[in-house]
Amino acid sequence: MDDTKQATDDLAILEQLNLDYNNADQASDAKRFSEFLAEDFIVQTPGVSRNRDEYLEYIAKPRPFKDLALLEVKIRILGDVALIHGRGMYTLLANGAEQEALYTDVYQKREAPRSASPPARSLPVPSPRARGCWSRGTPALG
Repeated sequence: MDDTKQATDDLAILEQLNLDYNNADQASDAKRFSEFLAEDFIVQTPGVSRNRDEYLEYIAKPRPFKDLALLEVKIRILGDVALIHGRGMYTLLANGAEQEALYTDVYQKREAPRSASPPARSLPVPSPRARGCWSRGTPALG
């Protein structure tokens, strides 16, 4: 597969992962999150950091908002790491106020598993020559 085709495929996968993430957030779908969060996933929000297990427990609870809409998304692929910058809008259930949220998510392409089925933490790149899987999580450093 040539680099242009791989980049196009990767971009499509990352766009879908971003949509899946936001849809799963709105629906409190911890099962879907468990399919693409890396084992070393960490999320930081004002005042709290959560690892993968803590986040899955948190996300399974009813969300305090509705009508989550993505307004802007920019995806930057930097080798085997991708950054997704986004802006969304949602309505708080408590008082009906609309709020805007900005986010940056980090995905890393990791080696595909050698087993017949992909791990629960990633979505395989749909290509027989794919080098790995895109996983949302903390990139390995060093």
